[in-house]
Amino acid sequence: MNYKESVKNVYNKVAEKIDAKDSGNWNEKIKNVTVVLTASRTGSSLMKTVLSMSNDVAYLSGEEEPYYIITENAFPFNSDSDAFKTIKNKQAVLDLMHQDLGVNTDDIDIDKITKDWQQRILLQFPQIGNETYKLIPTLVKNCYSTSNYEEGTNAFLKALLGRKSGYYDFFNDGKFDFVEDLKIEEPPFVVPGQKRALTEDDYENKVFVFKTPQDCYRIGIFEQLFPNAKIKYIHLTRGFAQTVNGLMDGWLSDTGFFAHNMDIVDTELKIKGYTDRKRFGTKWWKFDLPPNWRETTDKSLAEVCLNQWMQAHNHIMESGVDKMQIKFENFLLSPQYITKEITDYLGINPIEFTQLPMVMTTEKPANFRWHKRKDEIMDLISDDVETLMTNLNYSMSPDTWI
Repeated sequence: MNYKESVKNVYNKVAEKIDAKDSGNWNEKIKNVTVVLTASRTGSSLMKTVLSMSNDVAYLSGEEEPYYIITENAFPFNSDSDAFKTIKNKQAVLDLMHQDLGVNTDDIDIDKITKDWQQRILLQFPQIGNETYKLIPTLVKNCYSTSNYEEGTNAFLKALLGRKSGYYDFFNDGKFDFVEDLKIEEPPFVVPGQKRALTEDDYENKVFVFKTPQDCYRIGIFEQLFPNAKIKYIHLTRGFAQTVNGLMDGWLSDTGFFAHNMDIVDTELKIKGYTDRKRFGTKWWKFDLPPNWRETTDKSLAEVCLNQWMQAHNHIMESGVDKMQIKFENFLLSPQYITKEITDYLGINPIEFTQLPMVMTTEKPANFRWHKRKDEIMDLISDDVETLMTNLNYSMSPDTWI
């Protein structure tokens, strides 16, 4: 079975579990949508985690990217990159989103958790055996009924997957290699959020928050998905040095961020500092796939990562959409203050939290982590880099690049 046939098979399995009767024309009832536009390794997972704490927000457990893949919208189906302008199989995309979407709750909703895991596991382990898959309802009931959500999730994953629970973000110690033949969701994998299913009132009264770095190449898609909604954009930014360093860490990780198997399009990567260092370095592209990716397959890893940063933000800036810029550096320094600015912008109640969670990190957070590659990163500076940094309101003084 080739890749496209395998993806179609995954969609068919997932579609069997969708409560189509519940979806209807729900997307036309949505009044408020917020999209976080950003580059990879800029902190969007952390920001979304904070926003999802709000009872005023509806959210997906992960990103919408897997749903675009199995509905043949994403690379290599509808585009030669992560960019596409028109949604194919729109109702299928909406059905998948509707099944996943929910609102934060303190309750343990066994039915919602079961449906979420039945959908999520097929995106994470598309080749899972039928007998193992059939265990999900029983294991959810056994593991979550007598535990809090985190303990139930730990017990569920260990019971269902054993050692492969190491693929998940909060289990991941950076020592577990990704070896799956077929990839839909990009690891490290997410777990379903502790949320309840949508109600009729939610369509008009909640803010639906979405974030996927690849959305920077697809501005206008959410207007197609939610034609009656007011779409607000948040432009989440981070300086080039910190972003490039974070991207390089991810590219060199044995565990995560495997985005595209380039064998599918008969392309061999020859990225210096990556292909020659990693056993998977000839075929696995990591993070977003910019429209000009074919021009970078023989560049250095630092140049590839810089291109990802520049392409993402240039596409956002050139789109002309109204947006609120949030600097990730400021979010880390003053999380409560910046979060209040965001909730005011979205028109929702303030979110209370004591400290930021750790989400999708490759190392323990620290200032000036990019200094470990200081010379290599400083060599990337060019007129184009300076122009974009200026346009994003960043100083070119390295002392400010925390």
